[in-house]
Amino acid sequence: MPDNLTTWIIDGFVITKDTKVGTIKKSFKVKKDLSIIPSLPRFFMLNDEFEIKTVVINNSEKDLEINPILEISNAEILTSPQPSPTGEGVASGKITVAKKSQKVVKWKVKISPPSIPPLSGEGSMKKSKIKITIKAGKLVDSVVLKREIKAYSTPETVFTN
Repeated sequence: MPDNLTTWIIDGFVITKDTKVGTIKKSFKVKKDLSIIPSLPRFFMLNDEFEIKTVVINNSEKDLEINPILEISNAEILTSPQPSPTGEGVASGKITVAKKSQKVVKWKVKISPPSIPPLSGEGSMKKSKIKITIKAGKLVDSVVLKREIKAYSTPETVFTN
């Protein structure tokens, strides 16, 4: 079933061996009690500083204390108390989201992996893997995204005659 609020309709048709006919029509709604919608750029530039935002949606019937977790490779999480020296970071915290409401969670991030040379071209592009997870007791939602990291460059073309 999909993550979002959707109404499904089931139609049933029955024919017996002695040619009796019957039908049934039922509908039901599907929704996740806890879900996220991430918002981030289509690609990253080397040395960029920006915010990764996520909308946390609480569709449940009670207020939830939620632990949002950001894991990102080839970047430094600036809002984390202890960013990892390897260029990969994990940041988490606690927020409360009221029932039937939503809240925006933000992390400030800097793309600054030492392993990316300041070159252009397809061979020099690296990727950053972003995993955003939210947990509230037994309720969990997660999304994994990959974004290219591009470096600023000025192409040089040389002609000889």
